[in-house]
Amino acid sequence: MKQLHGYFLALSVLCSAPGMAQQMLPLDEAAEHRLGLVFMRLAETGQQSGAVLPAMVISSPFQQSGLVALFDGVVTQWKVAPGEQVSAGTLLGLVRSPAVLALQQQWLASLAQERQSTAQLTRDQQLFADGVIAEQRLQQTEREQRSATIAAQSAAAQLESAGFDSAAQTALAGNQDDLGYYRLLASTSGQVAHLAKLPGDAVDTGAELVSINSSVLWVSAELPARAAASIAVGQSLQVQGQASALTLRQKDQALDRQSQTVGILAEFAQAVDLLPGQVVDLVLPPPTQGIVIPADAVVRTGEETAVYVKTSGGVESRVLDLQPFGSDYLAIAGIDAGAEVVVRGAALLKGIQLGLGGE
Repeated sequence: MKQLHGYFLALSVLCSAPGMAQQMLPLDEAAEHRLGLVFMRLAETGQQSGAVLPAMVISSPFQQSGLVALFDGVVTQWKVAPGEQVSAGTLLGLVRSPAVLALQQQWLASLAQERQSTAQLTRDQQLFADGVIAEQRLQQTEREQRSATIAAQSAAAQLESAGFDSAAQTALAGNQDDLGYYRLLASTSGQVAHLAKLPGDAVDTGAELVSINSSVLWVSAELPARAAASIAVGQSLQVQGQASALTLRQKDQALDRQSQTVGILAEFAQAVDLLPGQVVDLVLPPPTQGIVIPADAVVRTGEETAVYVKTSGGVESRVLDLQPFGSDYLAIAGIDAGAEVVVRGAALLKGIQLGLGGE
């Protein structure tokens, strides 16, 4: 301890000087060890370097991922399970609903009325051609047939909203086993993520029933205004630990009043092994190319910022012009990649340089 104290005082006398101007502290490896100095090799900015901020994985915001109940009812059966890949239009499950039963009965009645009115129109057209009925009678029949067709089309549109497309309507007209059931169809292709209800559960209109993950995922994040100002739509971003890049698709043009942040949406270029709702580390690109300086390496005196660089003759104090870079700093000039800087013990060296002495 006395040896270290004496060495500290000798360096203090040798290196004492005002400010943080560039100076050499003559230290050999033994002295560096005694002082407990730890060095880190510097690197240039790259794809995985930059400000790191939390983001959340989401399904594509341009595809409907959550399907809700359009009618009150009871879930009776699921045709799929979480993890299954489905295509748009796949039958996912059935919900028994009195409201749907009423729609089906209305459609069947309107369909029967349309068929009856069409048959009547065919007969009256023949009777008019034979001179049996007046034109006024034929015109009345034509109006009734048009009205019946419109009513049937309206009822069919309502039934289609319950999951009965034209093929299902044709099947229902011939086989009425699906009476009273609401058909839940996938609105998009993807992977079944979650079944929100079990068979036998009652559901209200608007309740979520199932969610489907799109094949290509996105991330959503809230960025500080300064960080958001340095990126633009179309720019490439990165998530730590993921090889697939992200493309910035949307950036809000207004600050959130409460958090003073800007919302962004970015899309993965390829499928990734992530789940919607998962929190990831989003890496923003550096504002410019430079050398990443760890925050632990930076010492300050007044407005000057400096680092201690390892040299063949010891450690050199080097003043640098730094700019914030996430939790670290970025040096545009004055230091090269591969240089080693002190990241533990920098404060001690500053004390030596300023001639503060030691215990």
